[in-house]
Amino acid sequence: MIMGWSVVLQGEKQNVIERIDEEFYWDILSEHEWNNRGQYILLKYLDPYGDAIFNPGQMDDLIADLERMKKSVDSNKLLIDKIVAMAVTCKNEVHTYIRFIGD
Repeated sequence: MIMGWSVVLQGEKQNVIERIDEEFYWDILSEHEWNNRGQYILLKYLDPYGDAIFNPGQMDDLIADLERMKKSVDSNKLLIDKIVAMAVTCKNEVHTYIRFIGD
């Protein structure tokens, strides 16, 4: 099950402020974590074929989800750290959004 998203920090007019070069994949999770993805606050809403947009007010929940995910994986922790850093930027800037762009 390979489902990947490009992750970008966008401004109010969908201008790209920052982009992460590698795709974010659910398959970094174990099968158990994947089957229990409903326990994530926001990441459970990612659609492999569509986009998901999160605003600054949702960043604490997104960061919590990513930190939880990071504890469950053996690899790709650096990628998760990059998304967390992007989420912190989003949280501290007005009119910014994190967009997960599905395939």
